[in-house]
This record gives sequence, C-alpha cells and structure tokens, in this order.
Amino acid sequence: MPKTPHYLQQHGIPEHTSSRKLPAFWLGYCGESKKEFLSLIWVMTMVGALEEYGADSSHIRRRSQEYMALILGIDRSTFNRRLAKYSFPDGRWSDERLCRHSELKRAEAAKRAGPEAGPGNSGPAPQRRARRQIKRVHAFFHKNASFGQAQLYSLNMSQKLKPKLEKKAGKTTNVELAAAAFGEQWFDRTMDGVNNWKDVPGWIWHPNLPDADKCSCQAGQMGLHPGECQKCKGTGTIIYKDPLPDYGRNLITFLLLKGLKQRGSLVITQEAIAKALGMDVNTVAKYEDKLEALMIIRCIPGAVHRDCLNCAINYVDHCPKCGSNSGPITRRDPHKILWLPDRLMDEEIVQREWNRFNALREKIRDREIFKRAERIEVALLKEWRGHEHSLEAFWNEMRRRLAAENLNKSVIDVLFPFFRE
Repeated sequence: MPKTPHYLQQHGIPEHTSSRKLPAFWLGYCGESKKEFLSLIWVMTMVGALEEYGADSSHIRRRSQEYMALILGIDRSTFNRRLAKYSFPDGRWSDERLCRHSELKRAEAAKRAGPEAGPGNSGPAPQRRARRQIKRVHAFFHKNASFGQAQLYSLNMSQKLKPKLEKKAGKTTNVELAAAAFGEQWFDRTMDGVNNWKDVPGWIWHPNLPDADKCSCQAGQMGLHPGECQKCKGTGTIIYKDPLPDYGRNLITFLLLKGLKQRGSLVITQEAIAKALGMDVNTVAKYEDKLEALMIIRCIPGAVHRDCLNCAINYVDHCPKCGSNSGPITRRDPHKILWLPDRLMDEEIVQREWNRFNALREKIRDREIFKRAERIEVALLKEWRGHEHSLEAFWNEMRRRLAAENLNKSVIDVLFPFFRE
C-alpha cells in the first residue's frame, strides 16, 4: 500500500491508502465536457465504484454519490447531473414523475410560507423556475440501485473487450477497444500514448486532501507589510478546509499516468496538458500552483520567447540589441515538473536517519570522533529538514563534510557507506 507523504498526513489522510490501477485510454475520449467526464470516471474507479484496470466487474462496491461529490469538491446535485450525462437512466424517475415531484415540493414550500410570505414568516415564497433538463451525452455505464442502498455501477462494455493487464503489441490497442465498445465518435482510436496504466495512490483521491494556494506574499505583493506575512504566518501557503477541487486531482492523475512518479520528473508543455484534459491553459496553471503549494509537484518554467517590437528579432530574456524584455510572447518551451514526495527531507525521513545514525554509536570506538560526526549530522539535518533534498544527496553531503573535517575514511565508510540496503 502506498504511503502518504508525512506532511500531508497532518490533514487527516491515513498513513497508508490503497492504490488503484487506472488506465490511460480514457484520455482518448473526444466528446464534450472532457474534464468533467475524466473526473467522474477517475473518482468512481478510485473509490471502487467501477472496476480497476484489468479487474473483474465483481470487484466493484457500492459507493454513495455524496461521498464521491465530497472528493471532487462539488455539490451532490452537480455530481448527479454529471452522472446522468454519461449513464443510462435507471427508469425510476421518468419526466412525468419528476414534474409531479417538483409540483409537490413547490406546493409544500408555498404552504410553509403562508399567504403573505415575507420577513418573520416560516419561509420564502416558492420561485417559479423551470426544471433543469439534463442532456444525456452517452451511456458509458449502467446504474442499479436497491432499496435504501447506494447505486451499483458497471461499465457499458463487454467483458471480452475490456483491457487486460498483459502487455499489448500496439500503441493504440486499448483506445481501439474503447472505441469499439462505446462508439467511434467518442474515442480517437488513432491516439497513441494512452495504452498504459499506472498505480495511482489513494491519498491523491482522498477527501481530506485539502485545497491550497500560494500566498500573495510569495509574488512580492506584501512590500508594505514588513516582517512575517499575517495571511500565511510565514509559510508561503494558505490551506483551506475544502477538499482539493476535481480538476486538480485530474491534473496530478494525468501526470502520474505519464510516468511522473517513476521518472521523478516530466518535461511537457501546459498546452499539451490542457489539450489532453480538456482544460484551458490558465486552468492548468492555476492547479499547478495548488499542487505546488501542497508540495506534491514543483514546476521549473521553460524559456519564454518574445518578439522585439523595436528590432524585429526573436529573443529570450531580453533583446540583445536594445535590451527590451516586454515584447509579445511567441512561444514557451516545455516546463519541467518534479515529483516532490520522493525528494523532500520531511520529518519522518529526518527521524529515521537520526535513528540509523545513533544505532552506529557502538561501532565507533573513539567517542570524540563520533561526537564530531554527530555535531555535523545534527547541523545538516536541521539545515535540510523540510527542503528539497533526497536522502542519497544527504549522505553524499555528509561524506564530503566529514572528509573536510579530516575524519578517517574508515569511520566515514562505517557511518555513511557508498551503498545502502
């Protein structure tokens, strides 16, 4: 089971959460409202309402719409409308029944309000509003609800067509199966790069993963207020009580499907991300900032190319002739995204390293030499705690500092060997 980063456990996320195998072929969907479609499919898969990649349909569980709406940070009624757009009607609520129910509730509201609705009465006067119609896009899954139970869902897809875990020969095999199952107009069967699957940690789709923003003081907008920022208390981040919105979870899931965790980094343009997820580029940038504030990713911007209006040449940073740096942007190079949970010296890593170091105390006979190494260890742990450094880099830096203190190489090799288990 994947482990939740230590700095996110403080928000109420369990230390260990189950991962789910998510397929990338859903990215081949080319219908309307793609970002809503992906958030719906992915949250249902992550909570077990739909079978995970390669699993049998008997593994699904009943999950309430209220719980899934909470994870997405939307209202339950909004989740129900999304659900209705991409599923078969269950037959229990026909248009006639909906109209009768609407009129009944309107009459009950009018009765509570009384003949002269106003301040001090039992409630507001009912409003004569047309009932919202739901445009059904396509039925991608079935719904089946028993009395007093949450819905049970299943993909509207033959078991023979469902992708398996075995390795496929073609780069477009899975998306071709999706096109055959749901219709050629809903999936681009020529799209490559979506034939894979990845294990997505459950903490990414946990309802306690909070919404966050970088504080305005990080952009240099607090110049008139010297000292510690009162909005973020010097942390540079503002954490909200609400869960991270659905499109932020879509973004990090997409990056994981592209191999961010396995490779440690990913080089891609915001335009490519926006096209894959059905978002605007500004929306991608917004949720990248949120994920950076949560210390899940870090973005290193690519070079920005501009046209000089005075010299009619293209430049990066500033014009080599006139020094201008305010021309119109013509192109942005791909930016680099780093996976931070494996790169941070958090409290847990620091404590584990300190325990390991202390366990070697008896192996160093010269107590004075060990105390010298201990002082250097403590200083570097305090200096690097909470910053972006790997444990391997910490060991290398400790070897360098101990060697600078003229400690015997045999002692250094005992405390910080070249190869760890």
